[in-house]
Amino acid sequence: MKNTDNNAKIFIVSLQSADGETNSQKFATEGKFYLKNGNYYIVYEEHEEAGMWNTNVFIKVSGETITIRRNGEVKSVMVYEIGKNTEFIYSTPYGNINIKIKTKDIIKELTEDGGIIKLSYSLFTGSGYSDNEIEIKVECKKG
Repeated sequence: MKNTDNNAKIFIVSLQSADGETNSQKFATEGKFYLKNGNYYIVYEEHEEAGMWNTNVFIKVSGETITIRRNGEVKSVMVYEIGKNTEFIYSTPYGNINIKIKTKDIIKELTEDGGIIKLSYSLFTGSGYSDNEIEIKVECKKG
């Protein structure tokens, strides 16, 4: 059944490995999911447990590129393209951090009813780097 009201349940699992330690976060939230002009969009408010309360997240899946934009207490525009290095400024109430992304892999299996995105990438800052994985699962609410 087609998602006509755009409401969705969004599940996010993230893993970060740095300095021999791995941290994980999991959360579920309500949001919106829709197809517009051939691109998929996922929109939700960042979960407080992720440390980014009062932050809206906009994910755009366009061809082989995924863009994650945060706007609120935390601001950033992260662009993921396999094999490419991109840069962004991570802006927080405590200051800005320049970060580079090297995308290793993108898996996306989306339809108008939802689906899954998996990202594998490395983040580089002035103080080090981390290997990261994110899985975003979208389940459209039937109505």
